[in-house]
Amino acid sequence: MNCLQMMKIMKHGRKRKNEQKKEKLI
Repeated sequence: MNCLQMMKIMKHGRKRKNEQKKEKLI
């Protein structure tokens, strides 16, 4: 895998985690 592909996946993972945290707070 390319470094750019890894960066994209990592960003998506962080976004999903942030969404889960927001749902828990609500």
